[in-house]
Amino acid sequence: MGSTGEPQRTDAPRHHRGKEYFVGAVCFGDRGDGVIEMVYGIATSWRRRGLAPRVARLAGRWALDDPNVRQVELRIDSSQLASQGGAEKAGLRRGGTAT
Repeated sequence: MGSTGEPQRTDAPRHHRGKEYFVGAVCFGDRGDGVIEMVYGIATSWRRRGLAPRVARLAGRWALDDPNVRQVELRIDSSQLASQGGAEKAGLRRGGTAT
């Protein structure tokens, strides 16, 4: 999170066998009162490799390491069933639906 509370985007390429690949992105937004909203995306060619649950776990834990953060909310579109499954595999629980 930037000092202004603006979302920060991390989409560094992954190096594999001497080549760079864009694997995905993770973004955080400060909703206030210690609540951080997290969204992420995995590039099409890297999907179905178990990366989404790993991203959700690691990025969520990273955000919670900040003493000012008490909760991380993962935002998933209701039509993204695969993303919902990845979140469940990461051990996240459904908190509600925004319309």
